[in-house]
Amino acid sequence: MAELLVHKMHRMIALHVGGEVFAVFQNAFSELVDTLLPDLDKMARISLKLAVSPILSPSTGEEVKALPAHHALLISRLQRRMADVGQLLTFSITGEDIPAYLADILEGYRDNHIGEFDFALDEHHGSDSAVLTLKVYDSPGLFQKKLSNTERDPRRRLVIPISDIKSVVGTSLRLKLQLSDSVLWLTGDGLSRRDDG
Repeated sequence: MAELLVHKMHRMIALHVGGEVFAVFQNAFSELVDTLLPDLDKMARISLKLAVSPILSPSTGEEVKALPAHHALLISRLQRRMADVGQLLTFSITGEDIPAYLADILEGYRDNHIGEFDFALDEHHGSDSAVLTLKVYDSPGLFQKKLSNTERDPRRRLVIPISDIKSVVGTSLRLKLQLSDSVLWLTGDGLSRRDDG
């Protein structure tokens, strides 16, 4: 089975572009489809959007069969026109959007750093407030890759109450989490924290 180039996440959409994964909002995906595929007829563009809709889906078998080719065309054009439309791959969320979209945003980042990053969103023990646990690992060695079921100790582990996250800005390659008292960066080099004080 061929790799999916475009698929639904929980609330966002994952785009697989040249070996990298980008989590994008529904409205950004819709704009990418309209901007990059104006030569497709209107119904084909609607089917592309419906295929990743949280509540709807394409209506005919022919529309479903056409999706892989349309996804490949979309990704190909996105790669060629990244300078023109790359801003649609970025996000900036605050307030109530943080708990709604944080899991998808971090999933996109994790997909770009398989074996080096993990996260969990959990309820804090004895409370109804959620916490985010970030784990950063050294790159897995060849032996660890072959024994993928082995549990490794993280190089760094950080637990943050979700209520302490004031904003999340960036892309699935590089994120900035503005916390109550510091800034947390997730980049290709891992995790770094800068105190605001």
